[in-house]
Amino acid sequence: LSSTWKIFLEEFYLYLKSYFPLFWQLKNGVDFSFWKGSELVKSLINHLLSHFQKVPLSFRILFFVVLSWIVIFLVIRALIRSSKSLCNCSGDMRGKTVLITGANTSIGFEMTLDLLKRGSRVIMACKSLRAGIEACKKIIHRTGQSNIIVKKLDLSSLESVRFFSECILKEEERLDVLVLQETMLLSKKYTTEDNLELLMANNYFGHFLLTNLLYPILSKSGRISSPSRIVIRLHSCHRWGNVDINNLNSESSFENFRAFASSQRASMYMARQLSQKLNPKTITVNCFESAMMKVEPNDGVPYLHGHKDITSFIKCFFDFTPYEASQTGIHLCVSEVIKPGNIYFSCKSATDLNNGDERDEIKSVQLWNKTLEILEELS
Repeated sequence: LSSTWKIFLEEFYLYLKSYFPLFWQLKNGVDFSFWKGSELVKSLINHLLSHFQKVPLSFRILFFVVLSWIVIFLVIRALIRSSKSLCNCSGDMRGKTVLITGANTSIGFEMTLDLLKRGSRVIMACKSLRAGIEACKKIIHRTGQSNIIVKKLDLSSLESVRFFSECILKEEERLDVLVLQETMLLSKKYTTEDNLELLMANNYFGHFLLTNLLYPILSKSGRISSPSRIVIRLHSCHRWGNVDINNLNSESSFENFRAFASSQRASMYMARQLSQKLNPKTITVNCFESAMMKVEPNDGVPYLHGHKDITSFIKCFFDFTPYEASQTGIHLCVSEVIKPGNIYFSCKSATDLNNGDERDEIKSVQLWNKTLEILEELS
């Protein structure tokens, strides 16, 4: 080692000595007289410590640095796992109609399963009709309930969204809960038939148009004693997403994770504006955050660009299943004690949608107006 590194390691060692007495004890040996266990265990520990003292200082420091990170990682994992609250609400959904986008997989599937058990009528809005029908059969088999229908909805196609909405308005008498939870992640940029960037079209524009078109039936179904609900799923990456009003279609650049985070931020801004524009006595708006989960690669939870194996490891380590991740969304659909205009996590209110600085409010208004302008041009 160079003299510079030696000085650094010596100083770091003194730091550990000052702040980690246990480390210093390990270096100088420990009196295990307090230990009332077997002599064999004490002998083994002292034997290991005697060998440990012969290890070069640099390796001992490295060992404790790695050990510290492992401890930190385990603590974080324990905290995350302890936040896995389940929905304990006994809300009765009989007589209510729920529409869920992306209802055939993962969180959407689990929400459909639960809400059907509670007596609601569920409309499964699925990109693939075949996949939707297969999922529907499984749900009916598991619940014994058949008050469920499957409809094709391609959120990336404005024509599909308009046709779907028209059918709902004609065929349905009521719509009590609208769950916007379908998301996608793409490895590269694609353009839709409407000349929109596919990821933003599916994750944001489609849900925006769907909500506005279904407003009449949501408004008609809501009442003061039991308002209709709009429930929007957000991935936690919405926090660092940046919405460029002049680059919604990623004309200048496209990077899959950044684009995904931007679409989630846009969805949060949409929810913010909806919560301000709609009367909470007839329609409430809330979001729920989905954390990392064990999911299929195409489920909308992003892989770190170029590091699929790393992200897969992280997901498995934190170990959120679709069932666990769906609980907050279910809570927002059935609970009678909900704060309108909030982002929920672990079945608890985490953030007010209208919190944030003035820039968030300005950008959410700009995005709303820009979206209306784009959709008007494409109508």
